[in-house]
Amino acid sequence: MTREDALELIERIPYITTYAALNEKFRTDCYRKAVAKDDPVEWIKSIKTFYILKNQISGKKIGETEPQYAAKAKERLHSLLAESLGIKTDEVEAFVKSHLESKM
Repeated sequence: MTREDALELIERIPYITTYAALNEKFRTDCYRKAVAKDDPVEWIKSIKTFYILKNQISGKKIGETEPQYAAKAKERLHSLLAESLGIKTDEVEAFVKSHLESKM
């Protein structure tokens, strides 16, 4: 992935949808498949789905493996973006936030 591709992907993050996963088994299957793919859009879907689920008030049950799959997707995404942008993996989240804020 080139730097330009990485920046384009970052700019698409707000528009990438989450999984419409109704139950833990279905969500876990979505996460498992996403992590197995070499597709950063699928990783973003996993990260966003887990983030929303974790922070919502409705009290849906979060399975034991869901945080692990979300963490793996985040690790893969940050690694790819860091390499493409020429930054450290621990700098990716701040870079993404800053880049998106500058586009608004």
